[in-house]
Amino acid sequence: MRLIYPPPIYAYIVAFMLLLCTVTFAKDLCLPAALKGGTSIDLPLGVLGKVKTLHCHESMKVPLTRAFACIKKHASYIKTTAGCYCYRYIGGTVKLSQHAFGLAVDLDVGLPPNPIVVMCLEASGFEWGGRWSAPKTDNMHFQLKESI
Repeated sequence: MRLIYPPPIYAYIVAFMLLLCTVTFAKDLCLPAALKGGTSIDLPLGVLGKVKTLHCHESMKVPLTRAFACIKKHASYIKTTAGCYCYRYIGGTVKLSQHAFGLAVDLDVGLPPNPIVVMCLEASGFEWGGRWSAPKTDNMHFQLKESI
């Protein structure tokens, strides 16, 4: 008779974190803002000027602030965000997503790409997932061109 042992406790912890990220991804609760190298950035959303605080890697602060100023200057706005930090893998791989390091942000989730948002983020040093080869295109994804 073969005994089946439960996996070590860390396997349960990792599984719980991945479940938490999946369930709460849209609320940017995947990782706390107090992580080393983390910063908070206020993102004005929509025509009403609501503010969503993003928790990202410190190196995102200047380029995101520059991009948001550009978007506002062109009288455009971001409608939704799914945040920055989320410890997860790139779909279908065992490679960590740039979200795991807080070096990517998802904007205008589920909406057609806004050309002004794309232009401003690319001009501020971001790579847009909408330019990736199919089937890997990801219109809401923006990550720093140079990662840590």
